[in-house]
Amino acid sequence: MLFRSEFTIRLPQHLTPSCAFGRRLMGLALLATLILGPRAGLAGPLDVLSSGPAPVLGGMASSTAGPSSQSGSGGPGAYTHITSTDVADPNRFWYTNRPNIFNQRVPDNWDAMKLINTDRPDFTDVATVVGKGVTQIETGYTYDDRYDHTSSTWTQTNTVPESLLRYGTSDRFEWRMKWLGGYTNVRTQDNANNIGATQQGLSDFTLGFKWIVFQQENWRPLQTIVTRLGVPAGSTNFSADTIQPGISYIYNWQVRKWWFTRASTGVDWIRGPELISNPAMTNPVMPAYFNLSQDSSVQGFQSWSNYFQISKRLGMFAEYYVVFHKGAADNRPANFHDYGWYIYASPNLQFDIRIGQRLEHSVSEFFTGAGVSTRF
Repeated sequence: MLFRSEFTIRLPQHLTPSCAFGRRLMGLALLATLILGPRAGLAGPLDVLSSGPAPVLGGMASSTAGPSSQSGSGGPGAYTHITSTDVADPNRFWYTNRPNIFNQRVPDNWDAMKLINTDRPDFTDVATVVGKGVTQIETGYTYDDRYDHTSSTWTQTNTVPESLLRYGTSDRFEWRMKWLGGYTNVRTQDNANNIGATQQGLSDFTLGFKWIVFQQENWRPLQTIVTRLGVPAGSTNFSADTIQPGISYIYNWQVRKWWFTRASTGVDWIRGPELISNPAMTNPVMPAYFNLSQDSSVQGFQSWSNYFQISKRLGMFAEYYVVFHKGAADNRPANFHDYGWYIYASPNLQFDIRIGQRLEHSVSEFFTGAGVSTRF
């Protein structure tokens, strides 16, 4: 989903993802999958081929509450949440089984705990998996407008289709393949020197898994690990040209059916292209005036997002995230806030829109986007 935080530290050559350190990290992730899988419901590649047919979507365990979630037709405690705050009076706003903020009655298959639950459009991934035998596809478009007041540089970026494919092999594990941006178009303008350039191409993609480590128990949050491994398959101008590992830790509290709050902490070992101006050039010629710099670094982030089910077909989120940098071309931390809405055409089909802004005075940045997701 939308909010993110990053930090970047320039590493010595022997610590870049393309060397032994990165390979060891990837090996540890694979070893954890093989060793812990039989104990925690993880599945390997052979399990994907032997999975049975998808369950009835209305009863699958893909909600934020996890596998133990149920319909709201029962008494207090019928779904996984913070039980110490239960309220049995249906006339009160904090009633445990209130279906949504507007208290609009919904059929069982429209229960908030059973709607499609996506990682997009906010920065913070959801803590749940899609469910055993379920395939979920998420796509979207993003427009980003950024002006750096320090360097007088304006950058406009468009990305589509931002695809994410998720396949569940158990109620606690899913495989993931994500196309980081897809087709990317970047327009950069150096206003100080009145020079501009446009770069376009295809981005790299990542492979990984999501694993629910601990289910929620009252105040103890649902806790999930997400791994990713960047594969250098993009165009020359947009590929890292090396393997890039990363990992996120997500912790989620289901407070009511209509409200859950979650946060994520993560780190990525990255090597990414940056389009930077070169004012030292004499009689600059477009686009040679702009250099593509490959920057190896470690990037960390922290995010916090809140989701609210407004009515049967409408949900929304509010989010904050920060990305830290050190040792890169731009070492300033990047703080963001963003907001978005989910529109459910059916329990299995979701449309989304979002809008966000950077909070630093030295950089003016605005972004917006929309998407569609489905499961089957």
